[in-house]
Amino acid sequence: MSLEVETERLEITGLPSGTTQALEELGRSNGARSAEEYARMVLEAKILAQKPFREILAPVREGFAESGMTDEELDALVEKAREDFYRDRPTEDE
Repeated sequence: MSLEVETERLEITGLPSGTTQALEELGRSNGARSAEEYARMVLEAKILAQKPFREILAPVREGFAESGMTDEELDALVEKAREDFYRDRPTEDE
């Protein structure tokens, strides 16, 4: 499974005054580094929301099949990650 993705450029014109600044602020509060990155995240999420879940997960299923990992090995990996997460979490008293 290749991680290389072909990208395209889209220029948006005619935004009302302050929209770019609002996108930057929303981006910062949502982990994006720029207004462009945040706008891209929103657009991609909207497009993905239109696809069937089966189609969205197809690359994950393909990667899993290519990995050679068994269902039991995946279950064990997820269980270990869950245990590590809960063990390493600070308690409410901390």
